Amino acid sequence: MATEWNLLSLTYGLLLSFAILFCIYMYRTMSILRMLGVSGPTPLPFVGNLLTYRKGQRAAFAEWRRKYGRVYRIFEGLNPKLVVSDRDMVKQILVEDSTSFPFRKPLPIPTGLPSEGLTNASSISDHRRRRGVLTPAFSPEKLKMMVPLINRCADHLMETLEKMSREGTPFDAKRVFGCFSMDVIASTAFGIDVNSHKHPQDPFVQNAKKVDITEITALPPSVIIAGILSTFLPKYVLHKLGFAIFPADSVSFFRGVLKDIISKRTKLPPDQRRVDLLELMTRSNEDNIHNQDDVSKIRGAG
Repeated sequence: MATEWNLLSLTYGLLLSFAILFCIYMYRTMSILRMLGVSGPTPLPFVGNLLTYRKGQRAAFAEWRRKYGRVYRIFEGLNPKLVVSDRDMVKQILVEDSTSFPFRKPLPIPTGLPSEGLTNASSISDHRRRRGVLTPAFSPEKLKMMVPLINRCADHLMETLEKMSREGTPFDAKRVFGCFSMDVIASTAFGIDVNSHKHPQDPFVQNAKKVDITEITALPPSVIIAGILSTFLPKYVLHKLGFAIFPADSVSFFRGVLKDIISKRTKLPPDQRRVDLLELMTRSNEDNIHNQDDVSKIRGAG
């Protein structure tokens, strides 16, 4: 009997000690940025500021910016985040001082995107390699090659506006110009002519809206729950449990679209391929592979 009582006391003692240590850890973690003088919304235990996302991330960030300025702190679970919305500071971080910020910490929640994504690069060298593939495709010379595609999307926009003007129909500017943005992305990045003004129910448009967080008025409860669980569970466990930011069916749709386009283009000679971002990235990747092969041959010869 005494042995059982001692074992029970030891168990309760360990649980109490763990609870106290965890509370100390949680308090210190949530005080880091505050002690550095960074203002921000008061986080709740375990969940941080995740519950505010129920009204939508856009609304949450707009409210925080009004209250705390252009630089403030938030907590996603127990993960401290420094939010920077000052344009000059963002430019300095991403452009002028990009070498000092070469690697972005992976999200604690599974995105549902393929592991090949740039945002999921597993190391600094991996991030730099993938950035090296993307950067040449965004040079001014390469981007000018896509101007005809953008002009075609602008023509669709003007046709829509002219029709509404003739009919005297009031319109939602955000929706109309959102369709224009959608057409530009579909045309320049995926090589697809959608014209979402006339075809709002197109599968590409519907799936794009599912993965566009700016279109989501409120985050799904599953994402908020995943953010809370990420404090205790590693990312691969959340993935096994089926948690993800982006819907699996939409991610699968875009993977299928890209595979189909790439498969068809590889069968065409280079001069007959459509010049868009996907093609420029493909060429850049092929150039990188050829350069690596040349370096390997030179080293082998040496």
